[in-house]
Amino acid sequence: MTESVADLLSRLRFVGGPVETLYLNQPRVRESFVGQLGAIDSFTRSTDKEGSVEAPVIKIGAAMTAESGVTWTLTDPTAQVLVLHAALQMQGSVHALDGASPGQYVDFTGRGAISRPGMLDAGHQAALRERPGLFAALEAERAAQENVLRMMEGQAAAMWLLTLDDGPALCAAVLNDCWLSPSSSSWMTGCRWRMFAMFRRVHETGIPLLAALHIGVQW
Repeated sequence: MTESVADLLSRLRFVGGPVETLYLNQPRVRESFVGQLGAIDSFTRSTDKEGSVEAPVIKIGAAMTAESGVTWTLTDPTAQVLVLHAALQMQGSVHALDGASPGQYVDFTGRGAISRPGMLDAGHQAALRERPGLFAALEAERAAQENVLRMMEGQAAAMWLLTLDDGPALCAAVLNDCWLSPSSSSWMTGCRWRMFAMFRRVHETGIPLLAALHIGVQW
């Protein structure tokens, strides 16, 4: 028997801690959330007579609405992506980068580098210096995607090239400038980033190309 969304959500557990978002592609998150969990606006979890919430517990935007329950609002994109990630992970649907297929969800953590022409590109090239020719090939991919976006949205549209490197493995993504967090500049150097994404395809260089939903600092 297929598990209901309510039953699935009732078993989710989130570990408390800071969430520092660098990138959140809201349309992509919304599409995945609705496609995987349905158009859910809120979820109420029952409590016992003492008022303590039964474990496991979701604590995203939680607010006591009555003695009988706790309601979580799931219209916020950050809440949606965290709930989506937890639900998919519990179902075994979030994969490691190695062996993932197009259309599957993946998690990957590594040291990040981001650039576009004239902005941080020297540092990005330096970060990839041990992989000759890779930066130029991935930059060409970024430029091609930006050209398509500008045909649809106008010449002001801008795309960034992101790579995440954990040593043995490296992946890349092209990011839409409008979904970068204003605080992302504080975390562009010396930090490890975690990306929740969909696997798009393997680039001609052999590097996996991902469609990022959410990128945050890995604490």
